[in-house]
Amino acid sequence: MDHRISSLLSVCRQLVNTRNQLVDQLTSESLPAWLPDQASQRSVAIQAATALYADECPLPPRSGLLCVGQRSADIAAQFNIYKQILKETIRSLKEDLPPGRDNRTFHALLTQTDSPLFQRDPTVAKALRQVRFGDLHLVWAYRQLRVLDPTVLSFRWCWHVKRREVIRLKHEEVVQLAERRMKGKAREVTLSQLARENPNHDFARARTQPSPQLKANIVALHEGEKIRYSIPTPSIVLINQEALPDLRWVGNEEPASKRGGRSDATIEKEPFIPALKIYRYVD
Repeated sequence: MDHRISSLLSVCRQLVNTRNQLVDQLTSESLPAWLPDQASQRSVAIQAATALYADECPLPPRSGLLCVGQRSADIAAQFNIYKQILKETIRSLKEDLPPGRDNRTFHALLTQTDSPLFQRDPTVAKALRQVRFGDLHLVWAYRQLRVLDPTVLSFRWCWHVKRREVIRLKHEEVVQLAERRMKGKAREVTLSQLARENPNHDFARARTQPSPQLKANIVALHEGEKIRYSIPTPSIVLINQEALPDLRWVGNEEPASKRGGRSDATIEKEPFIPALKIYRYVD
């Protein structure tokens, strides 16, 4: 068995075990929670914050707050460590894939015979079933639980809308970006592609945030002084304190999208290097 597959299975088990410990601890605490338009708030908030599998939270709330004790905060920190290890392990395995787009799930890439990641060891398929890897919701499994320190005074949600942005890069800068961000076969193939391009031609890197992002503006006490900061809130936020802060919900209706047309109409329709969102300019 590939040592990375062994590591993947191991971290899946640790992730699930730690999640179960966190659920038990959160359930034992008699602390408040708040969710928009929810009646059974704490139980739903715990379910949404700790969900790993697609069938565990079919209708997750947009966001919310969950007050927790120190023990829960400590377990959540360990939960986040396993989430990061899982993400890095899967990323390492994906580096063996050839460049380009493959719409199959990662589970399919491990179990389908025409995949470069197919595992022929029969014990792998059994182990994957035991940890329900095929049902794992990777967005939730990767997402770090945000745990705020005590003394949060105010928590106010807002919508943040960002348009598409295109940055012009020189050939040398794209090569450096590929060397820095890519590894394995994907890096080798990409550098080979770039070597065949005219070094005097520029490239475009597109960065987009197609949907409005839910954020929160926070006022907290730090060393006796009020501080203000903002955080993204794609899920439940844990607060290590016994009482909810002053809250203001932004409302459930998203602001109208302002995507419009391409911000730089002279770039090709399809990316030249999809993994880095690099496009070539149209001659």
